[in-house]
Amino acid sequence: MVFITSLSIHTKQENACKIVQKLLNHSGVHKLVINKSGETALDTAEKNKLSDIAGILKEHGVQCAKFIKQQPTNSAREIKQTVSDTKNGVHHQLEHTHQTRKRVQGIANQLNKLHVEGLNNAINSTTVVAVLIATIAFAAIFNVPGQYADSPNDISP
Repeated sequence: MVFITSLSIHTKQENACKIVQKLLNHSGVHKLVINKSGETALDTAEKNKLSDIAGILKEHGVQCAKFIKQQPTNSAREIKQTVSDTKNGVHHQLEHTHQTRKRVQGIANQLNKLHVEGLNNAINSTTVVAVLIATIAFAAIFNVPGQYADSPNDISP
């Protein structure tokens, strides 16, 4: 963790022994915090040659930064890698979606062509049937059932 705390601020001041003592007695104070410079409150007190404050800090279990295991600060790199992976995944998905859309449009065009061909075949078949029916109707009009009589005597009543 990297924080600037009131404890690390007061370890820079010469007459801050009472403030540091009260802060350390408070239960909400983090004693193992490392600041942006990579120092704990104890490191800051020793750097500023404040042996009284350094002694108080040691009594309360504050350690030097070199003895505290720091978590690697690769979180920015991990986030960058995660963002990059996500970006590549999204890009791949968009390409796949585009290719799928092209395929679906091709299939839709083929279906439309087949539909049009089917309708044309139905229209042609219907037209042929209508022509045949019309031909038979006209033939029936001009061909009266029965035969022609050769003489008027052969006509049956």
